[in-house]
Amino acid sequence: GLYRIAIRDLHGRFGPSFRYRLELQNESPLVLGTVASDIIQGKPDKPTEIEVTLERTHGCAEEATISLKGLSPDYTCESVVSKMKEETEKKIVLKVVATPKADGGMPAAWSGPIAIEVQTQGRSEGKLANAASTKEPYLWLRIAP
Repeated sequence: GLYRIAIRDLHGRFGPSFRYRLELQNESPLVLGTVASDIIQGKPDKPTEIEVTLERTHGCAEEATISLKGLSPDYTCESVVSKMKEETEKKIVLKVVATPKADGGMPAAWSGPIAIEVQTQGRSEGKLANAASTKEPYLWLRIAP
């Protein structure tokens, strides 16, 4: 198509020594994720539930796999698949579960950075879920008694 692009310097400074960079990208259908808070807290003796709200952009009808990255080896979290026209279309729940020790006891408390990745089917790269409170993908998980 035909496009018109106008670039303006806020301070009115311009000339041959000024350079601008312009990137054009096609908007592609994908699924984006958001969590309510950037700090998630739980207890090791019961599953920690992380609710992820999903938004399908540009008419995306593909499945998306939502997974948690950065967990301690003492904890596990199964990925969840979001499908159109099903209960998981707009919201899913990730469950962080403690892996019992060999002696049957529960693992120690853990705290650290995590990431929630939303991988839209047919896309080579996943997108990280943002926190609604900060609009950034920097999340912190704290599991303590």
